Amino acid sequence: MVNKIHAPKDGETYEDYGMRLYRNSKEYGLTNEIIGFLLNDFKGVNWDESAHRKKMTERIKGFDKGYNIGLEEGINKYKKEVSNGNIDIDGINSIIPKTHLKKLSNMIGEYNIIKTEVAKEQRILRKYMRQATPAVLLAEQYRESLQNNEIQLRDINNFKLEDFNNTVIKVALSDFHVGLVIEESYNEYNFEIAKERLNKFKKEILYLAKMNNSNKISITMLGDAIEGFSMRAEQPFDIEFTQSQQIEKAQQLIYDFCIDFVNKGYYVELSGISGNHDIYRITNHGRNSLPDDNAVRTIFKNLQLISKVSNNDKFYVHTQDKFDEFSEEINGVIIKYVHGDDEVKNDSNKMQKHSSIMGKQVNILLMGHLHHYRAVSRNRNEFEIYCGALTGANDYAKKKVKQIANASQTVLIIREDGTYYSLNVDLQKVEVRTGLLK
Repeated sequence: MVNKIHAPKDGETYEDYGMRLYRNSKEYGLTNEIIGFLLNDFKGVNWDESAHRKKMTERIKGFDKGYNIGLEEGINKYKKEVSNGNIDIDGINSIIPKTHLKKLSNMIGEYNIIKTEVAKEQRILRKYMRQATPAVLLAEQYRESLQNNEIQLRDINNFKLEDFNNTVIKVALSDFHVGLVIEESYNEYNFEIAKERLNKFKKEILYLAKMNNSNKISITMLGDAIEGFSMRAEQPFDIEFTQSQQIEKAQQLIYDFCIDFVNKGYYVELSGISGNHDIYRITNHGRNSLPDDNAVRTIFKNLQLISKVSNNDKFYVHTQDKFDEFSEEINGVIIKYVHGDDEVKNDSNKMQKHSSIMGKQVNILLMGHLHHYRAVSRNRNEFEIYCGALTGANDYAKKKVKQIANASQTVLIIREDGTYYSLNVDLQKVEVRTGLLK
């Protein structure tokens, strides 16, 4: 019989019920498997038919296997100490939790890397020591010249732009999946990491804007602003916020991203479309029962209201009736935005299909969804561009798509004469150009 505290409360939704069980699992004395049973009961699904059973079984098997292998390797390595009684096997089990084995392995790997790097630096240092005398003499000559004002150096931070032209910096924001938590050896992601990556992206955009004498930044969200909650049975175990909190935090990320440019004197236009993760209610067929009922609509209607109330002539949010697609023309270049979940990746005719629907030639078809950057040239210099994801790769990309890509976002430079090109900005390892940002 289900304890009263485990039972759904009056009016409690499936999402709220699952989040309450998961967050209070220790207090309620619940395991993930029991939570799976309770959620199945809530929806009237048998355990044998549920994705909970399969997912939890796979996790438990993999967890135990990894631990046993790690423990066996440790015992074999130190079997001499074990045989002498210096190491207690039961002590290993009690002192080293399963989750620490991976961390211990990573620490050993990092230690070996550091040793290698130190040896390399020592070799380089010895090389420069042999060359030190002429280098010091040259540096002294430069110092004396600077003191005598014989050499004038230009401070790149103080350079002034020429008159602004009509070049537009087109920014594609894609696949934020706010609320998603990734903890893999090849990638980690959460809300704090999302903010850090967006800050790196902003600095790169500022660099490109200054290099192109542009004060116009056009931003489009390509969907999957939030992770959602009900797409998969195991999804509640991989998120850090409720769906309402995800919407709130995604809106804050987008607004802060835009307003930082506005505060620096740039003109900012904002538009957006929804993705499959933004849908409020998922049916058995994987789609929303109500058309255009999604988180991006809520976010952008709120931002549109904020824009009107603030009465800031440098921040404009496009008025949109639908959020499944959006198109615009910038300096004669026609761009159409779709999330990409309804597109066939290898369909070479999708550019022409979209052009036929619009009744005019699309120059750039900009998409997200695939979580990696891909640009394909079609016809007369038209491009299909898949943008990278702020999240980077996750287990789904590894198993289903067979693609592990770094976290990235996409920028297009669209010059006033209609010339354009795209850039993929790697946000896991990008070197920020700070010299132009002050």
